[in-house]
Amino acid sequence: MGPVARRLIVQGELDTQVEPSNADKLEALARKRKNAPPVDVVKVPGVNHLLVPAKTGEVDEYGTLTEKQVSANVTDAIGTWLKKTLSGAR
Repeated sequence: MGPVARRLIVQGELDTQVEPSNADKLEALARKRKNAPPVDVVKVPGVNHLLVPAKTGEVDEYGTLTEKQVSANVTDAIGTWLKKTLSGAR
């Protein structure tokens, strides 16, 4: 039997361009599919649409952000998901 394909949805809780509730909608749609693979949703607090730390998440805040790198909370969540996904592939 082959590895189980998993899906990951990552959403910044401060995203004002794509409402965080859309992650739940995507998850619901994915689960309704025939033979749907497992779906994991991670909503990262304090992170905007660009997945960087923010205070408001508004687009006009982008130019004032001092942190320009993807949040460590995002990369940690992806790393955790990869470990879980790849450990099931053996």
